[in-house]
Amino acid sequence: MKNKFFALCLVFILSGPVPFAAAEEMPQGETLVRELWKNIRDANWAQIEKDMAPEFQSVHEDIARNGKEEIELLKGLNIDQYELSYIQATQTDSLIIVSYRVMTEETIGKLDLPTRAAMRLSGWIKTPEGWKWAFHANLNPLQVAPPDPPAPGDQAAQ
Repeated sequence: MKNKFFALCLVFILSGPVPFAAAEEMPQGETLVRELWKNIRDANWAQIEKDMAPEFQSVHEDIARNGKEEIELLKGLNIDQYELSYIQATQTDSLIIVSYRVMTEETIGKLDLPTRAAMRLSGWIKTPEGWKWAFHANLNPLQVAPPDPPAPGDQAAQ
């Protein structure tokens, strides 16, 4: 038995070092998305504005917004908790596009969005100052209340 153990150890040692997978670095796009959402949760508006490109645009189901309007919208979200998943990043030398799913409770223009995971798309452009947030698409449909039923005897509804 000792000979078999010795032989096995000898084979293991002579086979050379066992390669271990190095810890992969988080892609730059994922890092940017995670920093953005942390800043939103922490209400770090100065950092978000600093990281935003002057030509920033966002689109939500209600309207499109510029950078200033987006900051005002974000301030009204009051996000305490969120969960990011399915992060997919594409990067060139000067552009990063990231699609991802986020689960959070939020309100846009006094309309509550459903609390469910919804896809988002964000992009950053490379500038001499670093990566700048250039665009964002919120693909979470607004939850609009159905119209009130007609009052009994209302002739206009008939």
